[in-house]
Amino acid sequence: MKKLFIISFCLLLSLTLSACGKKTATEKSMEKQIENSMGGNADVDLDDDSVKIKTDEGTMQVGAGTELPEDWPDDIYIAEGAITSASSHENGIFNVSIESTKSVTELQEEYENKLEEEGWNTTMSFVIENNVMLGAEKDDRSVSITIGEDNGKTLIVIGTSKN
Repeated sequence: MKKLFIISFCLLLSLTLSACGKKTATEKSMEKQIENSMGGNADVDLDDDSVKIKTDEGTMQVGAGTELPEDWPDDIYIAEGAITSASSHENGIFNVSIESTKSVTELQEEYENKLEEEGWNTTMSFVIENNVMLGAEKDDRSVSITIGEDNGKTLIVIGTSKN
């Protein structure tokens, strides 16, 4: 939890300082802070609209142009839309956030169908006020999918890990 807080704090700091045009100094500062807190190597790349962090334990990318991690599991569907954040961890933990123009109902149906097609066993399905939470298991892995609306956009958050 402490590592997640430190990375999140550094991410917020980087977005604030990158607006000041001090990208090189900011990147070096963030790398040093992450390395000191995690005891490993860190590489930070700041662009005008995105931040990429790579450590010995995994990667994290937030902002414009965010892409799925290279090792994203093939059996977990990604709906059409803009990926706003993505991360992967050496222990098989992956997270992605997507903004979509499709409705919550459309996306719920898509994800329920895709999970079944890919051999996932649905273990949870809740609908509360136009928000959907799905959970499924397959082999030694689990996936959670949350779909909801925010300011006229439909947001999808997917997390997967080994059990």
